Amino acid sequence: MKKILMIVAVMALVSTASFAQTFGVKGGVSFYKGEMSYESVSIDMDAKMGLGLGGFVRFDVSEKFKVQPELVYLQKNSEFEMTDVDYKSSSKIKLGYLSVPIMAKYFINENINIYAGPQVEFLLSAKDEWEETDFGPTTSGEDDIKDDLKGINLGLGFGAGYELNNGLGFDARYVIDLTDLNDMEDNPAEIKTKGFYIGITYAFGK
Repeated sequence: MKKILMIVAVMALVSTASFAQTFGVKGGVSFYKGEMSYESVSIDMDAKMGLGLGGFVRFDVSEKFKVQPELVYLQKNSEFEMTDVDYKSSSKIKLGYLSVPIMAKYFINENINIYAGPQVEFLLSAKDEWEETDFGPTTSGEDDIKDDLKGINLGLGFGAGYELNNGLGFDARYVIDLTDLNDMEDNPAEIKTKGFYIGITYAFGK
């Protein structure tokens, strides 16, 4: 089912390109934090920098209103530490997604735009780099936690952009998860992410 949805999303993006007046590339950095909550207890992870690289197509609905599907490889990295008198542990969670945002953009003028829309994300990789110190000795390792998380995530993003007349642009976006990522039957905690993406875009033929 996951592969079918991924293929459909990519095909929809490619077919949309035939109607688009503009297409381009984008790259930037992401700062996402993980959140775990169960009943009244919650744990916030610190956001760590990741990458966001991909492309987009854009077609006009009107002079000011446009729709922009994107295809982006997005990293969501976060870190959690716990310390006690003789105990310390840390986990660096590194998630890699194929993200397919579909943003509705409103151009306030020729250069400035605001936008919002959903994004479907397909989990490509999930690693937990951990280190533990317990009464002296320190151990460390890396675990594959992809099977512990749902393979498909739905999020909501909104932001603003500024585009120069030569095609170069700047993009700032905030995204929150709408899906509980936890796929562990023996762990009832809710897991979600939220964070920022800041990047540079270039629109060809503008």
